[in-house]
Amino acid sequence: MPGDFSRKLFNSKKHYSAVLEQQGRVQLDADWNEQVDIQQYRTHTEAKDVIGLTGVPKKPGGFAISVLQNGSDLGIAAGRIYVDGLLFELEAGGATSYLHQPHYRSPDLSFFNPPSSPLSPPASPPVAALKNGTYIVYLKGWQQEVNFWDDPQIQEVALGEADTTVRLKNLWQVRLLPVSAINSASTCTTVFPEWDSLVARPTGTLNVQAVQNTAVQQPCVLPPSSGFTGLENQLYRVQILKSGDRNTARYIWARNNASIETSIIKVSGSVAQVADTGKDEVLGFTNGQWVQIVETEPTIDGNQLVQIESVDIATGAITFKTSIVQYETKSGLKLRRWDVQGTAMENGISMQNGWVNLENGIRLSFSAGTYNEGDYWLIPARTATAGIEWPVDSAKNPVPMAPSGIRRHYCRLALIVVQNGQLSSTDCRPLFPSLTEICAEDICFNSNTCNFPSNIKNVQQALDQLCQKTGGGLCTYVAKPGNGWEAVFESVKAGMDAQICLPAGQYPLEKPVTVSGKGNLRLVGSGLATSILSPKAEAAVLFDKCSSVTITDLHAEGGTASPNDKSLVKGLNGIFNFTGCSSVTMHHVSLKTGSGTLRSCTGITVKGTTELPTAVRIEDCDLSVGGWQQGILVVNTGACYIERNTISTYVSDNNPGLSRAAIKDLLVSNIHEGVIGRTKGSGANNVTITSGNFTVNFRTDPSLKGDWQRAMTASYPAPARSVMELQKRISDLALKLITDKRLQDAYVNIAALIKSVVAAATAGTIAAQGITIGGQTGKDLFINNNIISNVLQGVHVGVSHRTATRNPDTLGNVSITGNSISVFLPRVLGKQDRYGIFIGNCKNALVENNTLYINRSAGNTSAIDGIRVWGILGPRLMITKNFAGAADGNQKSSFDIGININPLQQKPSNAQWVVLWNVVPSKAVSVQVKNGAVSVAGTNTP
Repeated sequence: MPGDFSRKLFNSKKHYSAVLEQQGRVQLDADWNEQVDIQQYRTHTEAKDVIGLTGVPKKPGGFAISVLQNGSDLGIAAGRIYVDGLLFELEAGGATSYLHQPHYRSPDLSFFNPPSSPLSPPASPPVAALKNGTYIVYLKGWQQEVNFWDDPQIQEVALGEADTTVRLKNLWQVRLLPVSAINSASTCTTVFPEWDSLVARPTGTLNVQAVQNTAVQQPCVLPPSSGFTGLENQLYRVQILKSGDRNTARYIWARNNASIETSIIKVSGSVAQVADTGKDEVLGFTNGQWVQIVETEPTIDGNQLVQIESVDIATGAITFKTSIVQYETKSGLKLRRWDVQGTAMENGISMQNGWVNLENGIRLSFSAGTYNEGDYWLIPARTATAGIEWPVDSAKNPVPMAPSGIRRHYCRLALIVVQNGQLSSTDCRPLFPSLTEICAEDICFNSNTCNFPSNIKNVQQALDQLCQKTGGGLCTYVAKPGNGWEAVFESVKAGMDAQICLPAGQYPLEKPVTVSGKGNLRLVGSGLATSILSPKAEAAVLFDKCSSVTITDLHAEGGTASPNDKSLVKGLNGIFNFTGCSSVTMHHVSLKTGSGTLRSCTGITVKGTTELPTAVRIEDCDLSVGGWQQGILVVNTGACYIERNTISTYVSDNNPGLSRAAIKDLLVSNIHEGVIGRTKGSGANNVTITSGNFTVNFRTDPSLKGDWQRAMTASYPAPARSVMELQKRISDLALKLITDKRLQDAYVNIAALIKSVVAAATAGTIAAQGITIGGQTGKDLFINNNIISNVLQGVHVGVSHRTATRNPDTLGNVSITGNSISVFLPRVLGKQDRYGIFIGNCKNALVENNTLYINRSAGNTSAIDGIRVWGILGPRLMITKNFAGAADGNQKSSFDIGININPLQQKPSNAQWVVLWNVVPSKAVSVQVKNGAVSVAGTNTP
């Protein structure tokens, strides 16, 4: 109830943090109360910042709403709740219900069906008491002043009748608000117009001024209108009695903050027996005054006023002009005095448009807007200044102010829906744990990216969902390790985008799986812990005509490449093979190919078309390439980035070493008909064999020249009947020498050669090619910072048609920089191409800062270039800052030609084909240029 204060000073905009008392000064209630207001402001603001506008401690979980008695009542759980920083409590053991709550003794029952009203006998069978509809169960809270009439313990009886202080009490009520269902999916956060209207703050304001006199003042004469003309200091209270806008709202006012009250002992008819009629007419009750009967049940809503007919001071009986019989059965009533004057003031004073007089020179002005019952303003008036304390602007004009109080606080507790007697309830309370008990279930998150179901609200629920799902969240689908895992691709419909996750484990394949016609796919593994194994085939997964494919963070292995039978070789398939896909991206992928004696598989194969070149990005991958196989093959690409990859070889337990054909080439090559009587082979051939009337010559290893005639005579004593028969005998004998151990033992030189060649081949596996880009088109190629070892060809970049054309195919921009390439030449090589870097047909090429090493097996003398550029060139060729040399430092075993530039046309006048600042210690020629290409003198070493 209103306290007897002198004034209220607190203003949060002044940012005061404490009131400090000085010695020898008068202690005022306003100073003390301002300190309390400062502390409350800090406490409430801090609570809002930490907890939020509303929060309920998880333990014990107060103010939970439950359905009781088949819907005829609602339970309210004991505990605490914070609303706008204020603490509202229902003590432990004090659980109550909507019908029996402590501060709402007469709840609104208009929402209940009369037959099932809690005040009526229960239905048989029972049905939900609430009417069909949607209801918000909400808490309404406020602070209320309590004096000794409300709580006698506040008064110190040793002081007699004198009272000292009042208290502030946090009060609450649980109420129901029927709302119009927005849709069947209404939730606790749904915006309801009824709710917005309920919690809306009043918009009306009050302006106050003291009338100033402009007439010339006479000494010792008090002008009739000189501001506040009262003879005593006052704290006026202006309060709204009836809600509404300026046309319908009503207000009342009182001096002394409406603090003049007394307790009603008994009511009979129009007479109230009171405990005290007051000290005098100024501070008590007298005839003609308008008063308000205040009930025990706390409320911030106003009541009608009644007018006093007479006061019997001796008996304490106060008679009213109208009956108050409705209060006869109620206890704990109080009588509060208001200072409104006039007749017919039961509903208060009507507001006017403009200034109206209050009293003693004070005038009021209400703005257009809305006003709520119980709202009030305080107006300190002082005789010393003949004025009032009211905010003014820079021109000293009074400023309209919103109500000083009462501040109402609201929060939703539950959402109840009743349909055909069936009641469902949703908890709307935001719960929070203590700081020492915060868990994953207490942390909310945004699931827009993960696309979790709407019922997943916190991190714990999300983790539980992820553990139970085979798809969803970050993963559209999750494959399960083990046989049959590839069925996950069947879940992706044609044209569908999907992210497929492969947790740690092994993913075996009996045969390659084809994934065709999908949208944008992304395969994500768990690094090396995820292994796709295809031991019976070169390829693991074949992607065909997908919009895009991204593979990251996994390991995959292919099986044995094709057997020696060339008829079984059907193209270069990759462990991951892409055909007709718009875009291919691979990051952090580890691959291991099979081995074979023929080049028949790759780690990665990407095949675009001239109409739809594939954009390629292969980065930070590790490729382990089997014998005579290939690392990366790209055909018909647009933008292609192959960067920071490692391509190396491995020695397998069943390393095939060299094929029979390769060893045979070492024994017999370039065989053709010779001339009878000539004992020396022609050209590069160094052996001549004669049988009967026919002679052939061929090339063999120099160590075998003396063995061939003896071996032929011993194996085929009968004369040959034709050149073709003689050639066949030589070829057949060569194969027998390779496979027949007893025959090898008869010819020591042949056995030693075969043994050394096979040993060298099996000791160091050789890959055919590291990185190859071919086809008919390539726009922008960037091959940078890769490490390639033990290959015949390091980097091959070139485009061309199989058939002649008037307009040769050419590459666009080519950048080959920062690569480390190690070329290995076995003793037996045959006619296979070999080089460190090759570029064919290119408009704009930069080859810079590459390091090329060559390793030769003992006896290998094959010619090889370090960097070779061939074909049709464009306006720019820049080869600079590269190194090409022997791994052992011996220039005699280095590249034959370090850099070989051989354009097929003369350099145009506007072109630059330049070789400079390279270090290429070569076996024969360091730099060889033709057709206008320039090796800048003095810049290439040696």
